[in-house]
Amino acid sequence: MANVSEQKLSEIIKLYERKILAVCKTFPDGITDPDLRQHCPLSNARMTAMNGLVSSGRIRLYQDGTTIIYKEVSQEDAALYHGLSPEDITVLEIIKNSANKGEWQSNIKFKSKLQQKQVTNILAKLKTKNIIKSVKTIHGKKKIVYMLASIEPSREITGGLWYTGTDFNLTLIQDLQKKACGVICQKKQCTVSDVLGAVKTMGLTDNIELQEEDMQTIIDTLVYDGLIEKSFDPRSNLYIYKEIKNLTPENAFSEIPCSTCPVFEQCTENGDVNPQSCVYLKQWIEF
Repeated sequence: MANVSEQKLSEIIKLYERKILAVCKTFPDGITDPDLRQHCPLSNARMTAMNGLVSSGRIRLYQDGTTIIYKEVSQEDAALYHGLSPEDITVLEIIKNSANKGEWQSNIKFKSKLQQKQVTNILAKLKTKNIIKSVKTIHGKKKIVYMLASIEPSREITGGLWYTGTDFNLTLIQDLQKKACGVICQKKQCTVSDVLGAVKTMGLTDNIELQEEDMQTIIDTLVYDGLIEKSFDPRSNLYIYKEIKNLTPENAFSEIPCSTCPVFEQCTENGDVNPQSCVYLKQWIEF
């Protein structure tokens, strides 16, 4: 009889766990204990169920003044937070919310309201557990952001194809410009997709993931440089590119090196790409 009673009690507790999770899920910002009682009246079974959910990480407790707030945690996040302290989780959530752009350590310190030493130790702990990773940005060799280990950094952070680590890959850009211009001149007129397909067969892109947006950037620099022209084809609803023959560019801006630079938008005063150290801009000014 005792075994039967224990089995029934276990079933009741599991029922309460499912009900508590379902209620909390409808309140993504958290639910207070009085509100939870309206859906799940207080009882020993409910208390046991709640303790189990808190221990397993499926429910997190917050305190707003004297008010206790319960918040549902997904199974994926519960596994991620397993074995972490409340301070660890606070830092981890800040990093998680930064998505693929990452978060600066100074911002983590400010948002978490923790001491610098605490933040440094927590970041080291999370990295050791392979939960987060540090990523060098193109905005400076010593500038690092933190993001979840499973996330691919955004191109805004890494510079995408145009960078190898934090080094600007000028050789690749010039090679792609030459190849793209050659394809357009040979085919007389073509779309970005046509150019991309042809360039991919030339062996240049075997070790890189060249995408259509990358080729669009390269072709745009050729347009700005006055080497090819762009027109809209209403039949295909696509832009067509073709060679400009014996035409001197009238756009003065196209003569500036900046107009043909694929990372023009990433050029900043204190970044790795900057006007002060640009040899091409210097040569243009002296000329």
